[in-house]
Amino acid sequence: MSPVARPHAVEMLEPTLDENLRFALSRGNEPGRIGFEMCRKIVAGVRESRVHRPDLARRFGSYLLESHSSRLGHELWATYEQVYVALLHYGKSGKHAPATDTAMPDDLRAAQEYCNILSAQFPESLRVKRLEGMLCEARGLYDMAMEKYDEILAEDPNNMQATKRQIALCRARGKPGEAATRLIKYVEVVCSDVEAW
Repeated sequence: MSPVARPHAVEMLEPTLDENLRFALSRGNEPGRIGFEMCRKIVAGVRESRVHRPDLARRFGSYLLESHSSRLGHELWATYEQVYVALLHYGKSGKHAPATDTAMPDDLRAAQEYCNILSAQFPESLRVKRLEGMLCEARGLYDMAMEKYDEILAEDPNNMQATKRQIALCRARGKPGEAATRLIKYVEVVCSDVEAW
């Protein structure tokens, strides 16, 4: 008796980020018109492919958090963080005077709200503390950002992300010597970090 031949399962491939973006464009790129599932796929696609597209995270992720946060399930906190970082990208005060609470751009104001939500949810998180430092950087409060990163490193001396933020902060403040010194110390400990090299 011969074994029964089983048909091969047809593997359903998820559309790529580019395909999802083409679909969104065909609907006018309006989150409300393309709906929850497509917005979720776009935001997850950006996160999973690790492409730098703060525009997509801001547009589609903000819609998800404002209109469908209860439907995001396990993706909720990752989406908050992703949109938060995108908002920081758009709200940076650059070389201008530090952004005060009253003169804060809308994107930074929204980022502050998201930061408050993340801090309340994860009060002891070093990751959230790093996000708070990034908000300080975006607002031009560089000394305060450096203090946040110092606090993280006092608690976890091997926190690579906080160390890298300090290096970037030194470069942004026009202190290439200090940035180089910190970078050399960092690569002596984490010699496998290709980005640092």
